[in-house]
Amino acid sequence: PLHPSTNAAMNMEKEQIKQLRLEDFKQYPKYVDYYDEDIVVISQWEHCLSVIPTQLNQPVKLDLFLFFICYDGSMQVDVNNQRHILQPNDLITCTPNSVVQHHALLSKGFKGALIALSHNFMRRYLPWKKRTWEAISYLYNNPVTSIREGQTNRFIPYTQLLKRQFELGDHPYRKGIVHSLFAALLYEMASVIELVLNQTATVRIEEQAFKQRDHIFARFMKALEEDNGSHRTVSYYANKLCYTTKYLSKVVKEVSGKTAMEFINQNAIRYIRYQLLYSDKSIKEIADQFEFSNLSFFGKYVKKHLGVSPSQFRKDIDKDNR
Repeated sequence: PLHPSTNAAMNMEKEQIKQLRLEDFKQYPKYVDYYDEDIVVISQWEHCLSVIPTQLNQPVKLDLFLFFICYDGSMQVDVNNQRHILQPNDLITCTPNSVVQHHALLSKGFKGALIALSHNFMRRYLPWKKRTWEAISYLYNNPVTSIREGQTNRFIPYTQLLKRQFELGDHPYRKGIVHSLFAALLYEMASVIELVLNQTATVRIEEQAFKQRDHIFARFMKALEEDNGSHRTVSYYANKLCYTTKYLSKVVKEVSGKTAMEFINQNAIRYIRYQLLYSDKSIKEIADQFEFSNLSFFGKYVKKHLGVSPSQFRKDIDKDNR
């Protein structure tokens, strides 16, 4: 359990960053090509962005797997405080618990699609083994996948069959057909990611120790997700999980390819950035909220991770009209 002093702040953050679920798309039937309890498809996402007051205009925390596909033009998306510009044939994969915000910054002629898949669908069709966790860890850190020209032909037959199902409308076997086609697409996508993993080889884990280390990493990520950004040392999480700092650091690096401090700072700056963007609190109040020892230390921390001081960050946002 969290320390009582952090509960109020954490609850406030949860209220501010809304969770996006599959059922939230039900309110926009005009733009949704397909919807059931496991799958949402919006094949012409560009039509929605200027019409729907979509939740993704503000940061949302995902309770689903979200995919943006760019067919033509470009679109800007922030995932876990990292900005990405999607170009033609780019696919961005957002895993559960990611914080996502799209921007109405589209190039002329942008065309794209949005697909959302439930936890249940992914559990049902993905082989949850060592390689799967490696792929999910890789996608968390590298959400954009560029589909090469030679690989696009692998996906075309499925998209054509899916389009036909959307046009046919509801019938007794429609759901089974759509789920089967998406399962096949998922395996095709997994094979593309597999090639990327083989080429980059960013994650090195000994087979015999994988299950234990994966469990430790999962506990670390869960503790991180439950924190409001006030705890920014590896030793805090090591003590919380009953491991030595050195061992936890080693496990996180081996499983994810990133250091524990990178995850910790990424989590903290996400909350700090949100407060600087959307709250009316003074910079000192924000520094106090995140338990910085003094304003100078807070300023240096923000500048290190956002590139500018807290006050300059707010000025830049005001210039851009947020």
